[in-house]
Amino acid sequence: MAKDKAATQVALEQFKEQQWKQARKFGGIGWPWRDKSAFALILAVLGNEVRLVVESSAPTLPWLYEWCKARRAEYRVLDWFTDLADPAMEAWRYLSDQDVAGGRWDVEPTAAPMCGHPDELAAYFFDVRLRTMGGPKTLHFGESILPGILRQFPVEDMGRQAREYPPLAALGYVLTGVAMAGSPSVAGVTRGGWAAWT
Repeated sequence: MAKDKAATQVALEQFKEQQWKQARKFGGIGWPWRDKSAFALILAVLGNEVRLVVESSAPTLPWLYEWCKARRAEYRVLDWFTDLADPAMEAWRYLSDQDVAGGRWDVEPTAAPMCGHPDELAAYFFDVRLRTMGGPKTLHFGESILPGILRQFPVEDMGRQAREYPPLAALGYVLTGVAMAGSPSVAGVTRGGWAAWT
């Protein structure tokens, strides 16, 4: 009896892991800010759960572009969300144009819905808090630097722009992008979700 129960549990865990591998993937890009490196990450979305798949700090924009392009192919990323008004987009578009001219696929991100909103950073923290505390956990970081950044973030900086914190920007951009792009379970419509911030 105990062996059957253990075998069933293992089978369920293997099935869940297979589902995660086949889940829809979306990326977020936080551009460099002053002395802070750019940051990109990919989230897998499965129902109302979100799991961080991979993340990276990027020393240069060409390196970031190549990283995103390689991860797009590796994980079949459906879309990348970012701040399209950031000055780094000019260099990004140049790299993308060079790719297209060479017959390769470009990587053209989509505008993250909350960019420029006065409360964007607070909204990102609010969503992360809802997903990780006080109820069923729906955001899973795994081996990520983000939980440490979130824990150490100074409360007095909450009114700043998200782009000043590339890792937090990347996370917020992709969470809002996926939520607003038509995934009500990710948007958290039953508890207010992003609609409360727009």
